[in-house]
Amino acid sequence: MAEVTTERIRALRERTGAGMMDVKRALEQAGGNEEEAIRILREKGLAQAAKRATRKALEGVIETVVLPERGRAAIIELNCETDFVARTGDFRALARALAEHAAFVGDEVDPRDPSAHADPRGESSVARVDAFLDRPLTGKPGLTARELLTETAARLGEHVRLRRFVTFVAGARMVETYVHGDGRIGVLLEAEVSPQEAADRAEVRAMVRDLAMQVAAFRAEYVDRSQVPEAVKAREREIYRTAALNEGKPERVVDRIVEGRLEKFYQEVCLLDQPYMRDGSVSVSRHLQQASGALGVKVGLRRFARFERAEQLASDDQQE
Repeated sequence: MAEVTTERIRALRERTGAGMMDVKRALEQAGGNEEEAIRILREKGLAQAAKRATRKALEGVIETVVLPERGRAAIIELNCETDFVARTGDFRALARALAEHAAFVGDEVDPRDPSAHADPRGESSVARVDAFLDRPLTGKPGLTARELLTETAARLGEHVRLRRFVTFVAGARMVETYVHGDGRIGVLLEAEVSPQEAADRAEVRAMVRDLAMQVAAFRAEYVDRSQVPEAVKAREREIYRTAALNEGKPERVVDRIVEGRLEKFYQEVCLLDQPYMRDGSVSVSRHLQQASGALGVKVGLRRFARFERAEQLASDDQQE
């Protein structure tokens, strides 16, 4: 019997695309014989799904889950090849199971890290997805998330992949969600409500959910300007300065022009600075102040995650 080493598991995984534990078990069952292990994987439908991994998976859904009793929430993007499969019960059930898995066991980006500002597009999760999929599913001993995904992909006959996820460990804070129509866009929005018990009031939840819809519609990138990294501010200032000089503006007024254009930049990318979608004459910050005051509560928006299906990510050049 040939030794089942980490190197052999990795090599066979690259050949088949099957999960690490699936490959390890197949090799052990086959006594270390790689071709026999491939046969075992194919018989289980695991290698067949892997062969489709070179096909583009650009359809799918954004799914969100909130577990208030655990103070955790998650958002995922699950992709497949066709819109037809994306609408099937099997695919939707898989999306729900993986979102729940992310809410139960997913690690979150440290919200205290200002450079992360809650990882709103799930960029950091791309490198974490592989390890996340190899974790056992909650309530289903002996079954990993990868095995569930691979088995479902085999039934559906398409390449299916979990592209990214974000997990919030919110504790007692409120998390509201908004998913647009067919699952093309999804948002998690976390808020601090005072008094805390007011977070259970339907009208307070509706107000925060409305702002989650604002994030979806207006593509905010930060909650407020304090979250905008200094490097981004410096980049924008340099762009505006160069543009103003190229336009022939006098040097003495360039600084004022730059700050004016930076203010408009904040109004585009910062949620609290954006015009409120239902009344463009007021900012989201002003609307929140008025609406929460009328309800007798204080609401502070803490962070959000916004996913749009198949949107370009910085890490896409490392993906399929």
